[in-house]
Amino acid sequence: MRSIVAIALYCTLLNTSTFGQDSGFKKNAIYLSFEEFRNNTPSITGHTLNLGETDQYLRSIEYDNYGPDTVKKFRRRVWGFSDDKNFYIKYGGSAGMVIEWGNYCVFSYVQNVQINAVNHEKEPRSFYYVLNYLTGEIEEMKVNKVKRYLADDGELAQEYRDEDDKEGQMLEFIRRYNQRHPLKRD
Repeated sequence: MRSIVAIALYCTLLNTSTFGQDSGFKKNAIYLSFEEFRNNTPSITGHTLNLGETDQYLRSIEYDNYGPDTVKKFRRRVWGFSDDKNFYIKYGGSAGMVIEWGNYCVFSYVQNVQINAVNHEKEPRSFYYVLNYLTGEIEEMKVNKVKRYLADDGELAQEYRDEDDKEGQMLEFIRRYNQRHPLKRD
């Protein structure tokens, strides 16, 4: 049952656009480093990019080279990339779709995790990470870390401390923080 819920949540995320501020990032672009991402200066543009997925939730970048073998896999190491709709950050062996933009960018991906060591049974699990746009630091999204992100906004931090469902409201409070503190690009 947890598998079905995780898959349903992930499908919902895939079908929604990112919340928060407009990312303003170039479409169909490959960023080889955090610095390229932060400055919005991708190394590679000019190809139609797609996210290739296998049955195991492993993701790869595919591009159309407009030749006889139209779709090729991009094999170089990348930091992040965008197709014509979404931006993805490569992390932990997969590519997570950014679902929140701002000072704290949230991205998520699904990966099969082993739940039974005897028969090697696996089930999909959603992972959520937060990228600090100013420093490039990436951390797993957790209650104590969200408290730290909100610390410089006393009112919002207090609301979060008073929240009964802190774990369920992490993304919502990050979104509210990003709305109250718009990202200032260089």
